[in-house]
Amino acid sequence: MAKPKSIKDFFLGILFVSILCAIAYGIGWLLQTDPEPGNISVYSGDTEIVSLQRVVAEEKKKELIVDSGRFHIEEDAALFPVVRMEKSIMLEASQDPISDMYYTIYKEDFSELYYRTVFFTYPEEPGTYYVVVDTTWGRKDHNFSTQHGFTLIIE
Repeated sequence: MAKPKSIKDFFLGILFVSILCAIAYGIGWLLQTDPEPGNISVYSGDTEIVSLQRVVAEEKKKELIVDSGRFHIEEDAALFPVVRMEKSIMLEASQDPISDMYYTIYKEDFSELYYRTVFFTYPEEPGTYYVVVDTTWGRKDHNFSTQHGFTLIIE
């Protein structure tokens, strides 16, 4: 970069770079799309299911837009898609969440086996289990808190 000939050229250069940065920021802001909540797929052997999703809350610029109820496990478990565990099980998010995923596992009688653990550990005993995953998707200025549920059968 050449040395400016005068202080006026120096300030004109700074002004030019500032205008370019402002234009680039404006274009980036215009191209920004609204976030959407992600999905969680569950794989076991050749089986793939997409967990039932419930948007618990939507927050946009610190304003709560949606505030719906969380799963009522005794009522909502009947709606969960079912996967039978073969040798192993894998959960995959459709996008990167902006928070940890918290796993709660309920036994067939709806009692909690694990509550909001950060690591998914499937039960070792045979039985029917209801898995609920809590997480948040989006950006800091626009995000969705969601719950995802599925039924896991271990034989």
